Amino acid sequence: MLLGGLLGAFIGPELAVRGRWMLTTEYAGSFTLLAGAYLLGLVIISFHKDRPIEHSEQRGSGRPISQILRAAPVVLAVCSAAIAYAVMSLIMTATPISMHQHAGHSLEATKVVIQSHIAAMYLPSLVYGALFARLGFKGMMWTGVVILFGCLLVALLDTRLMNYWLALSLLGVGWNFLFLSGTNLLPYGYRPEERFRVQSSNDFMVFSVQALVSLSSGWLLFQWQWQGLLWVCVPLMLAYLTLLARVDFKSLTLPASAR
Repeated sequence: MLLGGLLGAFIGPELAVRGRWMLTTEYAGSFTLLAGAYLLGLVIISFHKDRPIEHSEQRGSGRPISQILRAAPVVLAVCSAAIAYAVMSLIMTATPISMHQHAGHSLEATKVVIQSHIAAMYLPSLVYGALFARLGFKGMMWTGVVILFGCLLVALLDTRLMNYWLALSLLGVGWNFLFLSGTNLLPYGYRPEERFRVQSSNDFMVFSVQALVSLSSGWLLFQWQWQGLLWVCVPLMLAYLTLLARVDFKSLTLPASAR
C-alpha cells in the first residue's frame, strides 16, 4: 500500500501533464490516460483470489453503536482522522488552481508540488512506528497539529513556488501523523465483536468529511481566494486542539478482550 501511494505521487501528476495536449481538447488526453490506468488496475485485480478467512467465535453483538461512538478513544480517533483529511483535502484540492491559474506558476511546477505533497503523505509511514514508540499517541497528535499549523503559516506568508512546495510538504506529513494516529487509536475504543460496526462507522464519517471539503474547496477558492480558504482551516484546527487538550491519554488502554 505504501509503495502504491509513492508511485501514485509521481505517476498521477505525470499523466495530467503529459496528456494535457495529447488530444484536441485541453486535458482530454489526461483523462484518457487516467481511464487507461484504471483499466490496467482492473486487469491486475482480476488475478487476485481471496484466501478463506477463519471466523473467530463471536461473543454477542456488543454494545449499541451510539454508546461506542461516545467513548473518548473513538471520539478522538474519528476527529483526528477527520481533521487530517479535512485540512489536507481542502488545501490540496485547491492548490493546482491557486498555483497555476491565480499565482501564475507553470503546470510543471504545480506538478512537482503535488508530487512532493503526495510523497510526504506516505514516506513518514516508514518511520512512524519508531516515532510512535518514543512519543505515543499524545506526542504524535500534537506534533501533527503543530506541523499543520506550520503549513498554514507558510502558505499564508506568500504565493511563491517555495511557499507552495514547503506548505504542501508539511501538509502531507501532518496528515500522516494525525491520520495514522487516529487509525491506530480506534481499536482502543471497541471490543473485537464490535470492530466491523465501529470501523464502518468511522470510515463513513471520516470520508464523508473528506468528500464534503473536497466539493467545497473550489467554491471557497472562488469566493475567498487562497488566503481565505486557508483561514477556514484555522477554526477546525482550534476545535481539534481543544479536544486534544482535554483528553487523558494515560487512561487510553486496549479493552482486555482485545489484548
